[in-house]
This record gives sequence, C-alpha cells and structure tokens, in this order.
Amino acid sequence: TRLENLRMQTRLDLAIRAASSRSPALAALAPGDGGDLRLGDQTVVASVVQAGLRGPQDDLLLQIRVPRSIVAQGESALAFAFGTTALAVVALFGLLAVLLQWSVVGPVGRLTAHALRIRATGDLSLRSGLQRRDEIGTLATEFDAMTERIAALQAQSVQTARDRGMAEVARSVLHDVGNALQPVTADLGALRGR
Repeated sequence: TRLENLRMQTRLDLAIRAASSRSPALAALAPGDGGDLRLGDQTVVASVVQAGLRGPQDDLLLQIRVPRSIVAQGESALAFAFGTTALAVVALFGLLAVLLQWSVVGPVGRLTAHALRIRATGDLSLRSGLQRRDEIGTLATEFDAMTERIAALQAQSVQTARDRGMAEVARSVLHDVGNALQPVTADLGALRGR
C-alpha cells in the first residue's frame, strides 16, 4: 500500500524488490555505489541497491522507470531555462551598456568635444554646460574654472606685455630725444663757457 501511494505521489513506475531478485545485468550493484542508469528506446531505468538493516540478505533493489517522454520534457524545460537565462543575460548587458553610455561615456564625450572646441577656436570664454553631481560634473566644473583662470592670466599677460611695450617705447623716445638734444647741450655748455 505504501509503495502504491508513493507511485501515485511521484507518478513514476517505482519498484522495490529484494536484492536477490536482481537481473544478471544488475548483479554487480552494491549498496552505496551510486547505482545504474540504463537508457532504452521508450524508458530510462535507474537502479540502486539500499543496504539492509540486518546485513546483505536484507538489501533492497530500488528501480524507477521513467518514460522517455518525461526525459524529453525535462530536456525541453532545461533548454527553455537555458535560453531564457541567455536572453536575460544579453538584455542585462544591453541595459548596462545603455546606462554606461548615458551616465559615463556620453558626458565624457561632451567634455572631450568641449576641450577640442576650445583648442580649435582658442576661445577661453566657452563653458561646457555640464551640470552634474558626480565626478564627471566635478571635472567639468573644474575644467571651466581652469579655462577661466587661464583666460584671466592670458589677459594679465597681454596687459603686462602692453605696459612693458609702452615703457620700452617711452625709453626709446627719451633716448632719441636725448640723442637729438646732445648737440644742443654741447652748444649750451660752450655758450656758458663764453
């Protein structure tokens, strides 16, 4: 009765017999050796020997016969699980690629284009316009601040060069005036002497 209930619950052809009733093909089975698996055209037969409580004379042979259609269903379910897992992995990688493009690659590309635009035009007043609260936003803000400082230093350098140029021009004019006045000074010295 218990065996019949177990067959009904598992929906398998389950047989439990005394180990002495083994077929010659299963004679080599011993308790605990992992059992035997035989594939037929219509069924798969799994056999295992369970050690008896009082010794080898009480050993039991457990056999399960599974129709190949169930095995095919299992293989089909396994193939479906593998396919859906592979599809999920591809979808996950696609999603990660889109997120990476949106959050890292795109902003870094815009910052690179901004730097190249400044290099091409020489206009240090251009700003990146990236307003983010992450490391890329910090980099963009610092890049804009750096170009602003470079523009201020460049303006200061131009002013300093202009001031130095003006001083050099003034010095040159004074030197030329001094040279032009040299004969007059000599003549004045001679007139004083007379």
